[in-house]
Amino acid sequence: MEGKSKIQEFSNLRISAFDSEGNEYSTVNDLWNRELDPLMIELEKKNSQNQVEGERIGNKENWYKKQVEYWDAQPATIDGVLGGYGKYHCMEAEYSAKVLSDYITHIPSRKRAFEVGGGIGRISKSILKEIFEEIDILDQ
Repeated sequence: MEGKSKIQEFSNLRISAFDSEGNEYSTVNDLWNRELDPLMIELEKKNSQNQVEGERIGNKENWYKKQVEYWDAQPATIDGVLGGYGKYHCMEAEYSAKVLSDYITHIPSRKRAFEVGGGIGRISKSILKEIFEEIDILDQ
């Protein structure tokens, strides 16, 4: 039961995010509600000003399937995972190192790290390997 409460806690975490159409989301649930709500889809069809470009996904399973399809089509390179903006890898790595340095004192051990969403291992290779003895990477 504790796991479910953590998921609910994350889903309701207050954020400030916008999509490419300018829609604002204050929680992760807001995003899913907009993406999956049949009434919202119908309203967008009627109001071309707010119509989402491309195909509506319709449910979480299809949304994740589309993500897999997208990433399967990208080269496993720094440029590929950054959508053609590989030149920004160093800047992003520096920022990630800064964020980690702000929290490193709260990490009890440097024996092992677990990077979730690690992709091709850019951050593990450029930052984490300098701090931790072992690194496990999880990605799709």
